[in-house]
Amino acid sequence: MVFVPVCLLTLIGGLAFIGLKHSDTTRYKLLMLISPEKSSIFATQYFLGELRIKVEKNKSLHKIIPICQLLEDQGIKTAIIQDGELLYATEGTELHHLERGVHHLLGHSNAAEIWTENGFAFRYTSPKNKITVLAVSDRSFFKRGEIHDNYVKKAAEIILYLILAITIIVIILLGRYLARLMSEQIARYDNNRKELIAGISHDLATPLTALKGYISGMRDGIANTPEKRQHYFDMMIETADNMTSLVDTLFLFSKLDLGRIEFHTEAVAIYDYFVDFVTEKKTYFAEKNLNLMLTGEPIKDKVLIDYAQFARVVDNLLNNSIKYKRNESVNVEINIQVQSNKVRIAFIDDGVGVDAENLPKLFDSFYRTDKARTNVAKGSGLGLAIVRQIINSLNGQVRAETSSSGGLTIIITLPISRGE
Repeated sequence: MVFVPVCLLTLIGGLAFIGLKHSDTTRYKLLMLISPEKSSIFATQYFLGELRIKVEKNKSLHKIIPICQLLEDQGIKTAIIQDGELLYATEGTELHHLERGVHHLLGHSNAAEIWTENGFAFRYTSPKNKITVLAVSDRSFFKRGEIHDNYVKKAAEIILYLILAITIIVIILLGRYLARLMSEQIARYDNNRKELIAGISHDLATPLTALKGYISGMRDGIANTPEKRQHYFDMMIETADNMTSLVDTLFLFSKLDLGRIEFHTEAVAIYDYFVDFVTEKKTYFAEKNLNLMLTGEPIKDKVLIDYAQFARVVDNLLNNSIKYKRNESVNVEINIQVQSNKVRIAFIDDGVGVDAENLPKLFDSFYRTDKARTNVAKGSGLGLAIVRQIINSLNGQVRAETSSSGGLTIIITLPISRGE
C-alpha cells in the first residue's frame, strides 16, 4: 500500500521533469492552455528565455533561427549579428531601422529588455561567441498600469501544483482501492479458515462418535459373542485408519498451502509416462471396478513434474472416480493432447458427475457434493484441493467440466518443457 503510491509519484514526477526538460514548443503550448488570454506575453517571455540559452550554447544558426521565427509569429522583428556582420534578419526588415528601435528603448545596455504599453525591445550579446540578437516590436502586449510579472514562472508553478494535486488524488484513490482489495482478501481468508476449522471438526467428530459407540458396546457387553467382538474390533480399526488418513491428508494440505513441501521436478515425456502407468495399473484398478484407457496423441513433448506429487494427483483423481461411480464399475479415459505450448491431460469418467453450478467449487478445501458430510468414508473434501495446489506448484492449471456421458472431466494443463 505504500510502495505502489511512492512508485507512482516517482513516475509522474519523473515524466513531468523529463517533459519540461526536453520539450520546446510543447511547453509553450501547455502554458497557452492554462492562460490563453495572456498567450502573447507567455510566448514572448518563453521564447526570449530560449533565445538567450540558444545563443549562449550554440555558434551555429540552425539552433537560433527557429526561435527567432517563433518570435516573428508573435509580430516581433529579429536580427542576428556577429562581429558586425548580419547573419539573419526578419524578411523585409532593414537592420538600421531595427537597431534604431532597440537603441531608442534600451540605450547601450549589453543584455536587457524593456516592455512598454506600445511594445518592447530586446538585445542580448553572448560573451562567449560574440553573437548579438536583437528583437523589437511596436505591438501592445498589455494595458497601461498592468503588473508585468514572469508569467512563464507562474504558469510553471501552476503546472507543478496541478501535477501535485493529481498525484495526491491518484494516490488516495489507489490507496483506497488497495485497502479495499486487501480487506476483501482478509475476509475471504477468514471465511476459508472458518470453513476449514468447521470441516475438520465435523469430519473428525463423525468417526470419533462411531469409535466411542464401538467402545461403549464392548464395555456394556453388547458384543457378547466372539463374532460380534471381532466385528467391533474390525470396525474400530477401520475407523481409526480413516481418522489417521484424514489427519495425514490435512497435514499434507497444510504443508502444501504453506509452501513447505519441496518439489523435485524432472522433464518427463508425459505420454510415455501414462503408457507405463496404464500398463502397470490397469489390472490393479480393474479389481476396484475401474476400467482404465489411454487415448490422444502419442506426443514426445516433455513437462516438468515431481514424480511423487504427480502420482498423488493421478491417484486422487482415479480414486474419486471409483468413489463416485454411477454403476457397478466406472470407465476412465486419460486423454492427452498438445494445445499451443501446453500439454492437456483430461481424466474423463462416466460416473455420477457434478451439477454445473458446483463445478468451480470442487477444488475448494473441504467441499463435497455430499452437503450433509455424512459419508466420511468417501473422502475428506481435500483431495481436489490438494490436486490444485500440486498442479499450481508445477506452473500448471486444473479445472472441471461435465463429460459427454454426464460424468466428470478433470482437465490439467502443464507447460511444455523446452529443456533437454
